[in-house]
Amino acid sequence: MADQTDVIEKVIEVIKTIDLSPFGIRQDAVYELDFPFHDRPPAAGIVVSRVKEEELSKLNNRLDLLYPVQVMRVGFTLDNRGGVRRSAWREAVWRRFTHTRIGIVGEMKTQARHMEIQLDATWKTWNLDASGLRIETLIRKQ
Repeated sequence: MADQTDVIEKVIEVIKTIDLSPFGIRQDAVYELDFPFHDRPPAAGIVVSRVKEEELSKLNNRLDLLYPVQVMRVGFTLDNRGGVRRSAWREAVWRRFTHTRIGIVGEMKTQARHMEIQLDATWKTWNLDASGLRIETLIRKQ
């Protein structure tokens, strides 16, 4: 059965198929990295991070696990003089992951949710874009 590592790998694979070049994001700049960051992120791009999984209890003797991941655009300044809305990349990713399946064994559905990521002192110091999404994949384990 699939686990959170499978979900992260598949999310990265799917994001790489989306044309994010209008937002200054290269296909090879999508990678997994734990959040919160201890040091400045190594490169501009999309960071996919683990979020604590959730066990969904049911009355039907089934075990369903929700594997959420956090997807963030990082390495860009908050100064938006490039002509593209700062959050426009989120819409493209959100559309691809909303109420769909991404092809994982046992997957019931995948959906994306817009989220706010708090700008702490580290973000302010680095002047990085902190916009993100949460992508949740529901897996039936038994």
